[in-house]
Amino acid sequence: MNRFLDAEIAEATYAEIDRAAVSTVETVVTEQSATRTQPPSDLVAAAFDAAGLDESLVENIDDGSWRLIFIWWLIGVTAQLDRRPHIDDEPDVSIASATRSAVDPDPDWVPGLRLHLGKWPYRSSSWIAPWFAESVNCSPRRDRKILQGLAAQQLAFELADQG
Repeated sequence: MNRFLDAEIAEATYAEIDRAAVSTVETVVTEQSATRTQPPSDLVAAAFDAAGLDESLVENIDDGSWRLIFIWWLIGVTAQLDRRPHIDDEPDVSIASATRSAVDPDPDWVPGLRLHLGKWPYRSSSWIAPWFAESVNCSPRRDRKILQGLAAQQLAFELADQG
């Protein structure tokens, strides 16, 4: 190993190099980092299974960045709502699909009225992330109900944490 380098390297340094090389996912995935971070396939499969959804659902989402945000959201919400156990070295996911507010949190967010059908209890008092609105609206009816149910539970969970 030291054929070209004549120096002593501590064992801890080798361990740190190995740890950094293995760690390909950030410790907290946000909407911004999700667009440039491919989720591990085992997490994707576990999240879709836990939600009762087929992975082919994402083929309906045209925008590649929104597709990645959606997948990371599903990973995060299924863990947050204890629908599945955490997998070793799984990052935390901090992606909100909706919020309740009198004013829009971002110009791109859409009113809750834009969600078609399903279990969305906050239609007149909520704002929906654009990637989530598209994901829901391009999904089959059965999947819309599941997705809106997960988002409503996540929103209720977060509102309870704030109150």
